[in-house]
Amino acid sequence: MKIAAASTVLAILTIGSAVFYFDFLGDGIIERFHATIDEIDGTSKVKQKRARVVNEGALFRGGAHAKESDATDTVVGQRTSKKAPRSNTNSADNKNNNHKSRRKTDVDANTTHKDQDNYHDYAVFITHYHKTGYVLSRELKNLVQEIEIQARRPDLKDQFKGHVKFEVSGIDEESRERFAFDQVGNWVRSAFPARQHDSTTQCPKNFQLKKGTIYAQESPDLFCSDEEIVSALGSSHKGGTKIVHFVRNPYDMVMSNYFYHSQDPTPEKWVHMDDPCEQFYDDGETLTSHVVNTLALELDEEVESMQHVMDGIVAMCRELYQSKEPLKEASFYEHLRELDQYDGLRLATAQMTVSSGLANRHLAGGDILRMANNLIKFKHLRDASTPNNRIELLTVSMDDFIKNTADNTHKFLNFVFGEDDSIIPNEVRRKAAQKQEYKYERKKGRAHVTQTNPEDKTKKEALREMMKGDLQLSSILNQTDILVNEALEMSGWDV
Repeated sequence: MKIAAASTVLAILTIGSAVFYFDFLGDGIIERFHATIDEIDGTSKVKQKRARVVNEGALFRGGAHAKESDATDTVVGQRTSKKAPRSNTNSADNKNNNHKSRRKTDVDANTTHKDQDNYHDYAVFITHYHKTGYVLSRELKNLVQEIEIQARRPDLKDQFKGHVKFEVSGIDEESRERFAFDQVGNWVRSAFPARQHDSTTQCPKNFQLKKGTIYAQESPDLFCSDEEIVSALGSSHKGGTKIVHFVRNPYDMVMSNYFYHSQDPTPEKWVHMDDPCEQFYDDGETLTSHVVNTLALELDEEVESMQHVMDGIVAMCRELYQSKEPLKEASFYEHLRELDQYDGLRLATAQMTVSSGLANRHLAGGDILRMANNLIKFKHLRDASTPNNRIELLTVSMDDFIKNTADNTHKFLNFVFGEDDSIIPNEVRRKAAQKQEYKYERKKGRAHVTQTNPEDKTKKEALREMMKGDLQLSSILNQTDILVNEALEMSGWDV
């Protein structure tokens, strides 16, 4: 492994003929696979509440990864002007149920569900978005396996160390006994196709979870009804489903996204081929058409006015992209480099909001809207959870997580393994969490990441303030920020 000492910090890991690129954040965690350093401004998280946004008039008011293969690699465990309609298809969304007191199966502040069942009776679904912890989610998934093998099958330690397979079985081939979660999803491929869905079900293709399995998923299209999602989660089996949802302040997210992709050289090749304003899927539907009803219902807004805001973002995107000389033939990346910073940020944010991802083979785009949509969907699923149909939810802020890695890793492990520590003792969990923090600190030390130039920091803060007043973009960013903060509060994080 070699580190390039410059204004960006790039780690290059070579395994056989494959070359993997990692970038290191100043906070000591790898942020993105196939990437260089992520520049994040140091500004604190905006603590917005719904009343504040109403007072500021910010509600909607009209005014690269490797190409996913169909093949599956497996390691087998062995001794080796209308309000949004309240349709029946989303009955679990009914607001009469949304504000009831939470059930004992929910994850409340600083607590986890007291797990009377074997924790393998649950499916664990870890999901994230672009710039919200791609590598972190996979490291945590692998940490679960490492702990289980250490506690239950230390004789298999060498066989599972450093695996890169898409599917890994946690069942002993000879005895057929389960010693660890099955795992689906690896460094370059999500459990299910990211940013895509079946045109019939509106869920990701082949979206079905199984108990005893932990999934790593980037940017799922959850446009199907709540009932269909519950069915796909398989939460009616003994145990249920545990969802770990990595989110981020949307302003941090779009600022990070812009500075990340406008680097020279750019970390990801798709920015050379993308049409950032492409809002359509291959079936002719737009991303906004799939989420606007859910957002309007949750936020008590009119569908028409909200759709008008979305249309305004697309129009703004078209005004900035390939509309004027000398950029009429320029790539998305060239626009990010040549436009002034504010317009470049606006174009990148439009792409991160309304783009379906079709133009770049679903490698990026639209994750602000997907995150907002899924925050609502997961909230509805949690509120509809019953003892016979358990759905537990842990919403995690990536930025907050890495500020206190040991405690937050321990919280994650307790959520996955449950309170019963007879199989995975608490001391084992705590030591694993401390080891994780130590590993991040070592990475930070090796990376020699320099402090942000004060002048650059001032410019970024000014850009951030301009985005908060942007006529096209501030509404959706403010509303998404509210949804993020509400979800984090319900999971016991300070916001």
